[in-house]
Amino acid sequence: MKILLADKLHPQSVRALQAISGVEIIDKPSLAADDLPQAIAGVEILIVRSTRVTSAAVQAADRLGLIIRAGSGYNTIDVEGASAKGIYVANCPGKNSTAVAELAVGLMLALDRSIADNVIDLRGGRWNKGKYGKAQGFKGRTVGIVGTGAIGLETADRLRPFGVRLVAWSRSLTPEKAEALNLEYCAQLTDLAAQCDVVSLHMALSGETRGLIGKDFFAAMQPGAFLINTCRAEVVDQAALLTAMNEKGIRLGTDVFEGEPSGKDGEFATPISQHPNCYGTHHVGASTDQAELDTGLEAARIVGAFVSGSHIPNCVNLRRAPSGGFSITVRHEDRVGVLAGVFAVLKEHSTNVQEMENQVFSGAKAASARILVEQAIPAEVVAALEKCDGVLHVRAASLSL
Repeated sequence: MKILLADKLHPQSVRALQAISGVEIIDKPSLAADDLPQAIAGVEILIVRSTRVTSAAVQAADRLGLIIRAGSGYNTIDVEGASAKGIYVANCPGKNSTAVAELAVGLMLALDRSIADNVIDLRGGRWNKGKYGKAQGFKGRTVGIVGTGAIGLETADRLRPFGVRLVAWSRSLTPEKAEALNLEYCAQLTDLAAQCDVVSLHMALSGETRGLIGKDFFAAMQPGAFLINTCRAEVVDQAALLTAMNEKGIRLGTDVFEGEPSGKDGEFATPISQHPNCYGTHHVGASTDQAELDTGLEAARIVGAFVSGSHIPNCVNLRRAPSGGFSITVRHEDRVGVLAGVFAVLKEHSTNVQEMENQVFSGAKAASARILVEQAIPAEVVAALEKCDGVLHVRAASLSL
């Protein structure tokens, strides 16, 4: 089984992959998105970090069964195309939380103390203590955490020793959860924006979060406040952000940019990245040795599960259990040919099987198959199933009941 590493992984995680029986490692960390379609023939598992997996790469794959993003976000992968071809997509959530949280706090401090500008002036032979000796400091300031997943909570934990007030908002946060997490609860994003000196974003990109930080949010922010973004550029309305930087003096510390290069290097210049109020890094939030090792070992664990035919950990593109629809429960003898007869009857009656789970009882003499189908099951189909050799009992039900 061929595994293509299209990004650099920690040497220890590569060794963990090599230790899996029956795999062949193809290590090509310099591959770019445009190179993947030509490199993916015969590959069954693809592991990436920052390399984009485009529709062209997915369509060019002839044996691909699993794509692993050695990180948490997976918006750089054509998940829809992979799903259409029956290719699993998995990620490694939570393994880089510490690294991203460290960078988020680092960007806050860098903005407050103008660290990058200090360095630039010193390297240019300029001493400017008068300009840079006017930082506000962090003690007593209010920091807003938007998104209370693993990275948001890690960021909050690292801020507490600074003596800041921490307020939080997320779509799933409740006053009770906030209290348990030692955070102040905000019911509305604009309320958080209005009271915070610093806002740090930690949301996954989805249809609900795309452009969530927009005009109303920036209108509520205090002039000169900091916005820290170490999640995805797309959660912020970029035009509204640029306007706020120009008109309200909003200062941005960001690790992510709209339209950033898909490769490891290249020319890049935008009005935001070159703005004097922007302190930017090169999408390196997860790029520490610790995070690289942890995500790489998690990727190896996922590969091991795939190779052994087990459940795929962290799979992001399997359908969620439907709240509606129809099911058939078939209790049957656990022997060869029984389920084949069941499926033959369903095929004869044009019944499409969407999902099926078969559980064997102790002693391995009987089993129960739960089959999800698209349409209601008529009584005559139930009767035909009950006549199948080896079938003990059949029950049809509506999932909405």
